[in-house]
Amino acid sequence: SARLEPSSEDTEKPVIRQVRDTARRSQNVPIRTLGKYSWHEDEKTVTIYVTIDALRELSSDYGIKPDIEYEKRRFSVTISNLTGIDYVFKLSELHEAIRAVDVKFNMAKARMTVKLTKETPSKWNSLKRKESKMPAKDMSSKDDDPQASIMNMMKRLYDEGDDEMKRTIAKTWTEAQQKKQSPGGGLGEFDGL
Repeated sequence: SARLEPSSEDTEKPVIRQVRDTARRSQNVPIRTLGKYSWHEDEKTVTIYVTIDALRELSSDYGIKPDIEYEKRRFSVTISNLTGIDYVFKLSELHEAIRAVDVKFNMAKARMTVKLTKETPSKWNSLKRKESKMPAKDMSSKDDDPQASIMNMMKRLYDEGDDEMKRTIAKTWTEAQQKKQSPGGGLGEFDGL
């Protein structure tokens, strides 16, 4: 079954494993990585929903014993030999640290539910930690064009922002372009300064 290796930032704490039966994993069973999911949160927990169509083929969840491994900011769930396939779901670089993982199966909805307990109660902007795509620049440079600096800042906000931020920026940009192109639009008497 898939194993997570400790990252350099988490070396002081060992990987916590809830491995039910490591001998179940057969070398001849194909592995399917599960990547599509949805999620929601409250202050203390994050719940992730993963659809596994093979669950519909089973009459009950009796006998499904997932192998769960987790660290501070990552976890994996492996379901061995479910209808002849090993299913693996894992997330690395979670938004914040977790302290527990619980997995349940809903056969009627063909869904695996993974509940993460947050180490510190808070709201997460996203499930995964986002790294800045643009290197930080010193905004005090006198050689920079102020308009280019504003555009770079807006691009960075768009790249790093959540869906709501992206919608707000896109709407504002569109409205500004429409005003600029409409008669009487723009900056009025200050246009051309």
